[in-house]
Amino acid sequence: MKFFSKIFITVTLILCISLSLSGYFLISLSFKNGIEQEKVQALEQYKVTRFALQSGLVSIKNNRLVSENSASSLMPEALLSHSDNSMLAVFSDEKTAVYSEYPENYDFSILQTADPQKLTFEIRPVNDSSFLTVAGCFYLNNESFYLLYGRDIHTVIQQRQQMEHSFMVIYCMVCTLSVLALLTFSLLFVRPLKQLTRFAARIAEGDYSSRVSIHTRDELGELADTCNHMADAIQKSIDTLTRTAIQKEDFVANFAHELKTPLTSVIGYADMIYQKDLTKEEVRNAAWYILDEGMRLEELSRKLMDLIALNHQNFVLEELSAGELLDNLCETLRPVCRNRQVTLQCEVDDAYIPVEYDLFKTLLLNLADNAIKAGASSIRLTGKAEDSHYVIAVCDNGCGIPEEEIDRITEAFYMVDKSRSRRQHGAGIGLALVSRICEVHHARLKFESEPGRGTIASVILPFSADCPVPGDTPGDTIEKIPEEGE
Repeated sequence: MKFFSKIFITVTLILCISLSLSGYFLISLSFKNGIEQEKVQALEQYKVTRFALQSGLVSIKNNRLVSENSASSLMPEALLSHSDNSMLAVFSDEKTAVYSEYPENYDFSILQTADPQKLTFEIRPVNDSSFLTVAGCFYLNNESFYLLYGRDIHTVIQQRQQMEHSFMVIYCMVCTLSVLALLTFSLLFVRPLKQLTRFAARIAEGDYSSRVSIHTRDELGELADTCNHMADAIQKSIDTLTRTAIQKEDFVANFAHELKTPLTSVIGYADMIYQKDLTKEEVRNAAWYILDEGMRLEELSRKLMDLIALNHQNFVLEELSAGELLDNLCETLRPVCRNRQVTLQCEVDDAYIPVEYDLFKTLLLNLADNAIKAGASSIRLTGKAEDSHYVIAVCDNGCGIPEEEIDRITEAFYMVDKSRSRRQHGAGIGLALVSRICEVHHARLKFESEPGRGTIASVILPFSADCPVPGDTPGDTIEKIPEEGE
């Protein structure tokens, strides 16, 4: 059974049963109160009649039971006070009628249950009406008599019937209007649930861009918002998984390609040395090619191992001096720059920054190495404290990077200029390694480049402005003057 049917049937049953019970108890209570009032009036009239009857019988001279003729002549005088809508009957102790206004076919079984010590009430239909009969016993000169007083309660019965009829009309009207209102409310209530059901079905079919539009402030509105947030999270996760899967496929394909090229060269030159008689110079040239490609493979394997290791280790960051770190980096790069005839400058606002020394040095070395491989004639390392961040930038005047390729340069094996990178033993993993080291340091990597004019690679590190600055004067700038020949 559907949720709509359950709500509609359940509420309809509850409504009908509640109205029926309410009407039943109200009508019953009203009828009971009417009967009680009639009993009070019947009891009062009964007492008046009994007193009049006793007074009339006392006027008889002898103390024996009056004859039927005497009683008949006495009763109208003794009972003048009773109204037209009532009936009287007097019975002797032997249950013999002395006087009776009741119909001949009336069942006087009430006399069999009458208690001399208390009054008995009974309601019976008489002709087209109903009478409330009060039966009691009274004594006169050691003789007992039974007096029955019947009061017409047709008005009370008729009122109950009118109330029942009016209630049925009102009951039908209320039920009809309530059912229509309930039907409308149920449809409005279930419509959002149907929308959620269709939304869930679309999600199950893979349509993760689907959203549900329920604009209410109740629990269903909150559920709709939660479902939309869930769909956003699922779509984001699916996009991430799809992108990761594509990157893994590209990684495997590029890795296979990067291995294939040097291995082909190594196998080819090794086979040539093995099968042919070569001159010493030819052997030397072949060995150089094998060495060169072997160095490429070594560099590739080293960087791959570093990249894998970064994903499986936890690193502790320490507060280190940015000036000392960049000073050490400059000393490491100076021989390479001298050999490549590259000018190296370093300008640092000294402060303590949270880093893992070896990893961060590897990060900066990779950025500087990329600048050198880009054909730069000048490299400048800067470190500046800006509010709650410390920015380290590697600036060069090399060939630059096209704007459309900046977003992809941190992908593994991606190379802007593949021929130049392979000539310089590049494999396209350096910047992927840099990006992963930035994640370890909770830093952000930013590239600004213009083809033909150079590139600025910035590492934005979070740090506290309250961190102590080494040296006597906080914020001193350390500037490295390039040595002769750089």
